[in-house]
Amino acid sequence: MNTSSRIEKHLDELKDVKLYKSKDYSKFKNLEYNRNIDKNHVERLKDKLSARNDLHLKPIIVTPDKQIIDGQHRFQAAKELGVEVYYLIDYDFEAEKLIIHNTSQKDWTCGDSFKHFLETGSHDYFLFKNLLDKYSPISMETMLFILKRGNQYGDIRKDFREGRFRFFIKPECQKTLDVWALIKHDFQNRGFKDLFVLKDKKFVEAIYRFFNAKHLEVNKFFNNLQRKPFVFGRHGTVLGFMEWMADIYNYNKPKDKVAIFSVGRKICVKIGNGND
Repeated sequence: MNTSSRIEKHLDELKDVKLYKSKDYSKFKNLEYNRNIDKNHVERLKDKLSARNDLHLKPIIVTPDKQIIDGQHRFQAAKELGVEVYYLIDYDFEAEKLIIHNTSQKDWTCGDSFKHFLETGSHDYFLFKNLLDKYSPISMETMLFILKRGNQYGDIRKDFREGRFRFFIKPECQKTLDVWALIKHDFQNRGFKDLFVLKDKKFVEAIYRFFNAKHLEVNKFFNNLQRKPFVFGRHGTVLGFMEWMADIYNYNKPKDKVAIFSVGRKICVKIGNGND
């Protein structure tokens, strides 16, 4: 049974359940591993409810002890407006149902899933968090991109959202992160202010493509980075960032120069007479 069918089945099971209402907001509480409240979303809901209160058509779902399974934003909007909360009680709640339901929602993000699975003790998501902390400020999306590049993953974002993510990092991915960290250290030592580039997915992809080329010597790049007059323009493409890296690598290098060129959508790295 696919995710949509499971959700529909679960909602059908709740159709004949008694609908309750209350203004006693204190008896409700959020599940600790549900996603964070988005204040902007609450404000949008308040505007809609002020124009037309249809909460009875969209009741929140709670556990028997009034923990909110679904509808925490609707609950918060109702609370702030001082209107009644309509709710259904799910007596057969399981934590898995929460993630099945929420990951089907368009606004449920990888960040929401990350929080959920961290707080429910997933070891793979904990390892991923350690990686993010170590290589800050690389974003979650960019880090998932790096892991996908190295592992030829299927749909890594979908698996991450739905709890099937398994942490594994290949040597070329680790090499990308290590080079990124060295560049970050160099930029910081220079007092380079435009550190926003470190979060740029295109910059990280350029590192992956450039430094994993066969026969490329990482030490030569960083030796030249220290010797060459530092110029870092605003590069908006992966190709542009790779050309900047090649320019540094080729500094005072009469032979075995690196050439960057594109063939269709593919970007190629040529070192001397070799290709990657």
